[in-house]
Amino acid sequence: MTFMPIDGSHQRDAKNRIGGMFLTTEELCELTGLARPNAQARWLQDRGFIYQVRADGRLIVSRRHVEQRLGGETDSRSPNMEPNWDAL
Repeated sequence: MTFMPIDGSHQRDAKNRIGGMFLTTEELCELTGLARPNAQARWLQDRGFIYQVRADGRLIVSRRHVEQRLGGETDSRSPNMEPNWDAL
């Protein structure tokens, strides 16, 4: 049998795990400079960021995706990649 703490710490732990994978509301506001989800969605879409809309209207944005985009990493599945013909 599993016991859950009554102090709510299990909920904070779950939120921290989710916050680790996705941007928090505050981080999304900082990234876009906007507070309203529909304005944030427009900003993200205009710049090619991938996001999902939750049932409550808030946005879900992958932290890894943002870090890759802002860090200048390219997607390894890019269709513009060609083999190094000189190496053959």
